[in-house]
Amino acid sequence: MQSLRRLLAVLALLCTADPALAYDVELRWGHVTTTWQRINLVLMSVAEKVALDDEWLDKLKAVKPAAGAGRTAADVNEAIAAFRRKLDKLSTKHKVDPAPTHRPDIAPDGTLAAAYLDSGFLLDALILQVVKNDPVRVIGQYYPRFEDAKGGEAETYGLILQADERLAAIMAELGVK
Repeated sequence: MQSLRRLLAVLALLCTADPALAYDVELRWGHVTTTWQRINLVLMSVAEKVALDDEWLDKLKAVKPAAGAGRTAADVNEAIAAFRRKLDKLSTKHKVDPAPTHRPDIAPDGTLAAAYLDSGFLLDALILQVVKNDPVRVIGQYYPRFEDAKGGEAETYGLILQADERLAAIMAELGVK
């Protein structure tokens, strides 16, 4: 369902009058921020399944979003790419296909649209791992409503680093290098 919404959003963006601005219509950084809030929720759900020790889990829960003041769209996209590299390693271990990436002809590299699409693809890939390991898990809670977006580049960047730290801890707990 979420992938369909993402596709419809991209199609709507492509149908605007000015192709140079097509990728920015109706899209805000808050949409990306909300997606990373959900990615962090999924990571904590995964952590609860793999935790061998309550202290480790409490430490992971206590991880706060990093400071992101002054970050640009390019910084956010770089952080997303770093997270993707880690997630791809975990995906390989669980025999899940790597997340797709945005198409530069639809969403130019380093833009808000690229960050939004790639974040959504990463959320989908992470949820696929949850489903593969726990097929009866209810996953609808992890998909954000499009209109509940808040935040900007700084908040998004901080949430990405928070997710990155949590993913690294989960991978270490699972012995994935």
